[in-house]
Parts: sequence; C-alpha cells; structure tokens
Amino acid sequence: QNIPQGAIQEFQIGQSSLDLSTELTSSGAVNVVTRSGTNNWHGEAFYAFRDSSLAAALPGGKDNPFQRNQFGGRLGGPVIKDRLFFFLDAERTKQDLLAPVLSGNQFASLSGNFNSPFRETQTIGRLDYQFQGSARLFYRFSFDQNRSVSGFIPNTFQPFANNNHTPVHAVGL
Repeated sequence: QNIPQGAIQEFQIGQSSLDLSTELTSSGAVNVVTRSGTNNWHGEAFYAFRDSSLAAALPGGKDNPFQRNQFGGRLGGPVIKDRLFFFLDAERTKQDLLAPVLSGNQFASLSGNFNSPFRETQTIGRLDYQFQGSARLFYRFSFDQNRSVSGFIPNTFQPFANNNHTPVHAVGL
C-alpha cells in the first residue's frame, strides 16, 4: 500500500532471522502509523521541481529532456473538540521523460528514445472518535493511482503502459 509521505507519523521495521535448517527464509515487516487530527489545526503544503539540468550527461552527447513536479499538502484538526478529529493528505507526482535507449559500438545509429511519462496521485483521509476513557474508533481511506510507461526490457524499444488503482478502507477500535 502506497500512502503519502506526509501522512506518516511514525514507522517501525522488524526483521526475522530464521535458521536455514528449517527451510524457511528470513522475512520482515514494516509497521506504519498514520497521522490523525488533534484539537489543534495543523497542516503543510509543498512543491518540488527537478529537471534535466541536474542530471548527468548521457553517452554520445544525447540530450533527453526530463522534468519532475511533486506537490501536495495535508490538513488536520477538530470536528468536535475533544471527540471527533479529521486528517487529510494528498500528493501528486507528474514526471515527463524521454527514456534513452543506448546501443553500443556498431549499433550506435540505432540509439534513440521514447516518451516515458509517470503520473501518481496518493490520497488518505482519516476520522477519529474519542470515547470516554481510552477507547478510540477510527475510519481511514486511502487511494493510490499511478500510470507509467517504461521499457519491458531495459534499454529496448518495448515500452508498455502500467496502470494501478488501489483503494483501501480500514476501521479500527
């Protein structure tokens, strides 16, 4: 599950190392706690830009344009003081790239590029209700949508489009 980076309050990585004689492999887990609303209003917004002026030059003097825009924000606060809180976060990545296909030596004339865009939108929302005492009820939804065009086999002219749409709903007490 992809969630916006700004929605992460804390995370923990656990690792399990098992004896090879049991024929099991090592594994691990990542535990992510998402932010929630509080009695205080809080939020942020951001924008990041990167283009080909920051990239290394490709062999053969080829110029492949690249541009990446990332932007988003979050907002949280009270709906009913001391009882009901909300939190929302959304982030968007828009990347445009001419993906290089570099052929070596005698096949250098076959080098070129293809359009390889990437788009991703990540959203998350959360409602928390505080009962009397320490009991708390929450509802969280998240949605990740992305589309990319990339080479099926690296450094070849075989691009394919991949689309992902991942809605998630969770309730906890």
